[in-house]
Amino acid sequence: MNLSTLIILTIATVPLISCGGERIQVGATTPLASKVQGTWKSECQNDKTHGGSTTEALTFTNERVQSTLSIYQDFDCQTPALKVEIEGTFKIAAPESSSLIANTHEINFDAKVTKITSLLQTWVDLNNRENECGFANWKATVPKDVAKVPTCSHAWGIAQAQFSIFKRDGNNLYLGDGPTTGTSEDARESKLSTIPFKRLPSPAPSGI
Repeated sequence: MNLSTLIILTIATVPLISCGGERIQVGATTPLASKVQGTWKSECQNDKTHGGSTTEALTFTNERVQSTLSIYQDFDCQTPALKVEIEGTFKIAAPESSSLIANTHEINFDAKVTKITSLLQTWVDLNNRENECGFANWKATVPKDVAKVPTCSHAWGIAQAQFSIFKRDGNNLYLGDGPTTGTSEDARESKLSTIPFKRLPSPAPSGI
C-alpha cells in the first residue's frame, strides 16, 4: 500500500478553503468568525478495517487556518507514520445561517500550502520506490511541498478548495462531513460530522 492509498483509506477530504459565490464574506474580526478562532483537535480515531489511526488539529488565526493531520501506524495514536499539513485562508458566509441545518453557518476554505512528511523510514523507502508524487528523494521528517503537484493532491484526496458548514457548541466544533464532496458551491457539504473537534486552552502569556 502506497502513501496515497493510505491517506485515501484513512481520511475523508481534509477541509481547506475557498471564498466563492455571491454571499457576503466576513473576516476574522467579526463576532461570527470569532466563533472558530483558536486551536481545535479531534480525538484519536482508529480504522480497524484498514489499520492505523488519526488525529487532526485545526488552528484559526485571524483569516488564516492551518490543518495538521497526523496518521499513526497503530490503533492508539502512539506511533506517528505520516503528517499532512495544509495552510490557507477561510471565509464565513454571512449574515444568515446555512439553510441546510439549523444553527450552522457556511464556511469556505482555500488551501495555499500542502506539505507531506514521512516520519518512519519504512514509509520513506516505500515512497522512494514508488516515486511518490514524482519525488524519489523522500527523507524522514523532511516535508515535501506538494501544493504545485495538483495530480498528487487529487490522488490523496486533498482538496485545494472546500465548501463546508460548521456549528459550534460550547468547546465543541462540528464541521461538514458529506454526503457531497464539498469541492464546489453546488456540492457544499450538508451533513455535520458526529465527531467534534475539542477546543484547546489558549497558551498563557509569556512571563506568567
